[in-house]
Amino acid sequence: MIHGIRHDGAATPSDDDILVALETAYPDLVFVGWSAAALHGVEYAAGHTPEIWLPAQGKRHGVVMRCGHLPAEDVVTVAGRVATSIVRTAVDVARFAEGDEKIVGFDQFIRVDRLGRS
Repeated sequence: MIHGIRHDGAATPSDDDILVALETAYPDLVFVGWSAAALHGVEYAAGHTPEIWLPAQGKRHGVVMRCGHLPAEDVVTVAGRVATSIVRTAVDVARFAEGDEKIVGFDQFIRVDRLGRS
């Protein structure tokens, strides 16, 4: 799944399995970017490389790691996981996504879903 974290090889790890593995490897992480967007229920967020924030720089193949100042007011608990707030997540997607994904990604945060929520 991720180097150093084992998983039953009989099945492909789910997105949730990967989040659990990251939380195990990095207990101080905050899910950011597309990972936070998926936790917030933003459509189009699934299938992106996992993104996390750590208090210190790190590097791991297959995971986008960010560090730097992250204000406490930008951190919330979503679906039992620590992630950036919906507003901070939208800004991060607009800042860090590549090319047209910036527009498509940000649009997912401001569009009205089937339940009438924006």
